Amino acid sequence: AKGKANTLTYIISHKSQKQAGANWRGFIGDADWKKARAVSVADGKILAQRPASTYMKAVDYSPIK
Repeated sequence: AKGKANTLTYIISHKSQKQAGANWRGFIGDADWKKARAVSVADGKILAQRPASTYMKAVDYSPIK
């Protein structure tokens, strides 16, 4: 709808925030990702703003634990 923001949310599990940073750096440094990104932005940006990260802690009863 006009004037509505589109938001994509995905959840990824990491052992720690430090590990999350290392994983992200590995991802953006990957040669295949760089090629795919170049193709996807060839006609202009696909994101209106930089992605945001939110760190959460799993509750005691979470299957992630």
